[in-house]
Amino acid sequence: MKSTLKNLSAIAALSFTLAFCTGMSATIMYQEHMALKPFMAVEMVVDDLAAEADTATIDFS
Repeated sequence: MKSTLKNLSAIAALSFTLAFCTGMSATIMYQEHMALKPFMAVEMVVDDLAAEADTATIDFS
């Protein structure tokens, strides 16, 4: 009985640790994503401008 409780507490501790680490890594990845969002928006605008510049025709008349 004692070893069963010991095993259950070890499993519970490992489960908590795994859940905690998974939650923390998900939180960190979300924060990094939100921190990079303004740069991603600027990159999209630059890409759009570059695409327009590639297809633009200049009339010199």
